[in-house]
Amino acid sequence: MAVKRQLRNGKSSRDKDKKRDKEMRPIKKLKNGSVLYSNFWVRGPVSRLSFVNFETAKEREDDDGNKKASYGCAALFKKGADLSLLKEACRRFAIQEKGERGARYKNPLRLQDDKVDDYDGFTEGAYYFNTSSKYRPSITGRSKEEIEPGAFYSGCYAQLLFRPYIYEVKGNRGVGLGLAAAQFMEDGEPLGGGGVDANDYFDEHESEEVDDTDGEYGDDDYEEDTKPRGGKKPKGASEFI
Repeated sequence: MAVKRQLRNGKSSRDKDKKRDKEMRPIKKLKNGSVLYSNFWVRGPVSRLSFVNFETAKEREDDDGNKKASYGCAALFKKGADLSLLKEACRRFAIQEKGERGARYKNPLRLQDDKVDDYDGFTEGAYYFNTSSKYRPSITGRSKEEIEPGAFYSGCYAQLLFRPYIYEVKGNRGVGLGLAAAQFMEDGEPLGGGGVDANDYFDEHESEEVDDTDGEYGDDDYEEDTKPRGGKKPKGASEFI
């Protein structure tokens, strides 16, 4: 009896593996590395990553005010990249889940234009989208070697595997592409987050001068238009200015 049960369990396990393999069967491929699978998971072309968070889940607040911890990044595609399989995966999955009205659901692709002035790495006319998962994504190296999550950083290049999902929030209906797995492809120039350029607000110094006022400020320590009365440091003045 135990042998028969073991055989049945073994057969059941093999059946599940075959079913999974069938569900993940590639049905379309592009020369840029994109692959569409029969369950509508999709592998995108190589993208540059920004706002990378693969090591530790970060807590974020969604549109309903609920706080959720997740891993993720922004996938930045080069201008002119063929993203047709990403769009097809979203469209076909939405129709499968919602019928013909699913064809009107939005995909996650957005133009990078409005981010160009605020963040490094964004390019006018190119597309991007944010992707995340409550589970740490499965990762691998360029030659399928084992690597650490910290190998991925904002500015590196990677190929990502996505799983589609439906969202309906406050009247907005669409298809998101959740992060399932990532393959590191190559290094790139690290990206900063954005904001001000420090070079615009600091002076160039030729020698390593130190503040020798010991907290006491005299007339020689200020420009004429900032000179305080009584020789005291102006309110709110920084020690580093």
